[in-house]
Amino acid sequence: MLLSATRRFLQEHLSRVSVSTRFVPEIDGLRFFAIGSVVLYHLLGIISVRRFGTLQLDHFAAYFPLNWLTYGHFGVPLFFAISGFVLALPFADHYLHGREVLPLPRYYVRRLTRLGPPYVINLGFLFLAQIWTGHLAFSGWPHLLASICYVHDIAYGYQSSVNGVAWSLETEVQFYLVAPFLAAALFRIPGKVVRRAVVLGLILVAAIAVEAFMPATVDRWNGDAWRMSLLNYLQYFLVGFLLTDFYLCDWRGKPVSQRRWAWDLVGVLVWCFMWSNVDGSAVAQVLLPLAMLVAYMAAFRGRWQNEIVRNPWVFTVGGMCYTIYLWHQPILMTWGKFGLPHTWLTGAPLPLNVAVQFLAGGLLLLILGVILFASTERPFMKKDWYRNFTF
Repeated sequence: MLLSATRRFLQEHLSRVSVSTRFVPEIDGLRFFAIGSVVLYHLLGIISVRRFGTLQLDHFAAYFPLNWLTYGHFGVPLFFAISGFVLALPFADHYLHGREVLPLPRYYVRRLTRLGPPYVINLGFLFLAQIWTGHLAFSGWPHLLASICYVHDIAYGYQSSVNGVAWSLETEVQFYLVAPFLAAALFRIPGKVVRRAVVLGLILVAAIAVEAFMPATVDRWNGDAWRMSLLNYLQYFLVGFLLTDFYLCDWRGKPVSQRRWAWDLVGVLVWCFMWSNVDGSAVAQVLLPLAMLVAYMAAFRGRWQNEIVRNPWVFTVGGMCYTIYLWHQPILMTWGKFGLPHTWLTGAPLPLNVAVQFLAGGLLLLILGVILFASTERPFMKKDWYRNFTF
């Protein structure tokens, strides 16, 4: 009874609003782990500044799994692959199975009305808050405008001064613009073997091109507009395209009994490979998108991994990832400044310090994230919400 009531509450008040029958719980479950890695990575940085006075993640290198969390920024490419799946799904279903798809004008309007309002609310609040705290001046309004228009990376060559994490949303928007045309070109290819070979080839070509032509002065993960552009991350979006092909043609509607423990083992191995090679050699960088594909396949085809990502609590929190991503840095930075006493931070053993900070800071972020999701994002998930306004 309690479990049933809990699930009903999650569905009625906190679940992501899906405007179609294409809700895939595995995808929101994977979002949970993507946002979790980003949040823990940034929280680790805040702990480093508070405890050691500098952003130096090498302090955690001797502690497992904290050493892996220093690569938590890889959660952003994890999101890109998920976005590739979500955007490809309706178009692939149309070209492969004849399902109805939104006309292009409505597709772009839906992207704008679904993602734009929470984004503008976030940027507007943070801009005013930083003016009030003295971190920004009103003369910085061009940065706000460029961020709202998703062109700050291109216009200034560095992350938004209003909300630094917005850089990845600008990369997403670049992909939103080309996704329908890319889907039309790829999913019209007859024969799934040939089609998958073409997509796989494009993933490899894109990954190799990044390694071959990336300027030597640009850090792979922290650099200028090149690093923040679609050109640097196309291979990960294409992973989502290939995953969509498998899902629609081989997996959708198949019984749970067809999931195998072998996939769980493979999934664990490839996750370990990815997290060990985020900053690895050029060859490892080329292999990362392929490892991500296999890891996501294991989430669909494994027994216990599938149970994890399909857990209602996991995919419900994963469905809030957009809100959590937008707000997590200012919330965690405020927590880092006014949270636990500085004497405790510097005196406690490092692993215990981090564990308590993760628990307390993560719980605070979850509570505020739920409130912000319900108030600033979920209302705009409803189809054509803007038609309810009369002027």
